[in-house]
Amino acid sequence: MKLVYETATGRAVSIGTVIADPLPAGLTAVDLTTPEAVGLRDGTMRWDTVSKTVVVIPPSIVDTNTATIGQQAHTAYDNNRTFLALATPTNAQVLAQTRALTRQMNGVIRFTAAPDLMADPVID
Repeated sequence: MKLVYETATGRAVSIGTVIADPLPAGLTAVDLTTPEAVGLRDGTMRWDTVSKTVVVIPPSIVDTNTATIGQQAHTAYDNNRTFLALATPTNAQVLAQTRALTRQMNGVIRFTAAPDLMADPVID
């Protein structure tokens, strides 16, 4: 398994099997060890754009973010049920719900689709 990143910025752009040979200009691929690949997937490791390596996430950050997102999910569930029970929500309520759903989806993305983001200290 490989990780492809932008050579200039170090920003990861893809993880998986690399088909392009050679890679497009400006991209670099690195081989991932099995523990690195698993760590990136389960959120215990992340790609560091400065060192351009996979680094271990301190467990306390992951645990804190996981707990916070879990609490937010319970609150969001209750709030979403309340919104859905409104017969005719106002425009302000719809706008507030749209913003809330965007924050909620960021949490879902962090928690499931991009667990490497669990180390990001900012909780939306």
